[in-house]
Parts: sequence; C-alpha cells; structure tokens
Amino acid sequence: MRIKKWIAAAALGALALCLPFDTASAGKLDAYRNMLVAHNYTISYENITPPERIHNRDAVDMTYSFGRIPTPQNYAQKSYSGMIVAQGEKRYVEVNYGGDSRISLRQADKTFSFKGIAKKDKVEYKGMNGGKEVTALKFHPENELLYGESFGTSEVSRLLGAMLPASSIPAGLPVYQYVGAGNLGNGLSYEDYRASSSAGLEAIRYYFEGTKLVRIAAASYDRDEKGNLVGHKCILKIKDFSAVPDASKLALPENLKVVDHSQQDKGKKKHGFGF
Repeated sequence: MRIKKWIAAAALGALALCLPFDTASAGKLDAYRNMLVAHNYTISYENITPPERIHNRDAVDMTYSFGRIPTPQNYAQKSYSGMIVAQGEKRYVEVNYGGDSRISLRQADKTFSFKGIAKKDKVEYKGMNGGKEVTALKFHPENELLYGESFGTSEVSRLLGAMLPASSIPAGLPVYQYVGAGNLGNGLSYEDYRASSSAGLEAIRYYFEGTKLVRIAAASYDRDEKGNLVGHKCILKIKDFSAVPDASKLALPENLKVVDHSQQDKGKKKHGFGF
C-alpha cells in the first residue's frame, strides 16, 4: 500500500515540472519506443489501480472509446492484467479479469474477437456469443490513423501510446514531451513525460530497474461537466516488455471455427473492439 501511494505521489510530483525537453533527450525508454514503432514485442502487465467509480450507479467502463476493449460490467471497478503481442501485421491484445479474458487478434487484413475462460490448468476459448464460432472482420487501417493504436483498455492504450514518437500519434491527440529523469537509489530510476491541452494535464513516470521497464505511473487532471478540477491516477506493473514476440498468441485457437465476414463490411464503421 505504501509503495502504491509513493508511486502515485511521485507521478503527481511530475506535474510540477515546468520545461519540456525534446523526446530525443530521453534514454532508457528509447529501446521500448523502438519496439512499439517496429511492431515487434511482447508486453505483459498488471493494472493495480481499478477505474474510479463516477457515480453510484456506474457499472460500465466510462472511458470506453473506439477500438478499445470495453470492461465487462461485472469487472468495472476491479484490477486487471493483460498481454499485447505484435509481429509485423499480426497483433494479439488480451485483457484478463481474474481468469475471464477478452481477446482481439489481428492477422494482416482480418480481425477476430473472442473470450478465454480459465478452467483449472487450461484456458477454454469461445466466441463472443459463447459458442465455437468466431467472426473474421476486415481490418480498417484508417481507424488507427484517427484514434491511435489499441493496446487494450483506454487507460493502457493511453500510457503505452504516450511512448510513441509524435509522428506516430494521430492529429488532435496529446503528444507527451520528455521533462526530466532521476535516480531513486537501489538501481531504480525514472523518466518523466507530460502532456497538456485544453482538456487537461497529465504526467507519466516510467520506472526502471537498471534498463528494465518495471512500472508506469500516471496522474492527470481535467474538468468535469461542472467545470470542477478532477484528478485521476493509474499504475501499471510491467511484468514483461521484450522484443521477442510470443508467436503462440498470434494464431487462432484450434477449437474456434471462423465465419468470414471480412468481405461484407466494406465501407462500414465497426464499433467492436477489434483494431
């Protein structure tokens, strides 16, 4: 508990940093940024700060946006873990709520959405309707140009997407600037980034043990509908972030049967969580 509070406080402290520097000034984060740009990586994480409840009747992910994996109602205020694997035009995105996973898989110009249910020592995969069928939909690259890459939930997509260079961020979305770095002792160091716009202000601190990225903490402020200043925080524990894609995740589970609708949705705007 003390560690969580300390990290959140450190991220809030980053909001006080004033002068942004060119992102090329950053050092340790560069290797991870390059993996994202090359679309060649395996990322495993745990979100240890569940989404804040906006009001007493809130039972959905209020931060849902196009292309992101929506939070099931039963897990709206709970922590979750996840995995993202990319290799070229293939990408696997999983969000796991205590053994109940939501998964999106892209293979070149097709996307698939399905579930993974943990049972004892194995995972049972099902289509979104609970059966064995999974629908193949056409991948629309224009969506990423407009909304950015999806790394799962809106929170995770924002914190990982902030690592990308400005040239990879869609027009109108915040660009995070490097504002400083420091050492915390015991081999732990950090790099700070910040973005501000008319909508609010956010600071992100990336923690390293040596050169290994181990944690991401963010603090943000924006205005609610009444104009009041509202603060938010998010902390990701990074379990793995490597340049070795887990190839086993980039193929559909053998028990699923594909129904191909990729030629039927041309020109249609899809609101599922494929990317």
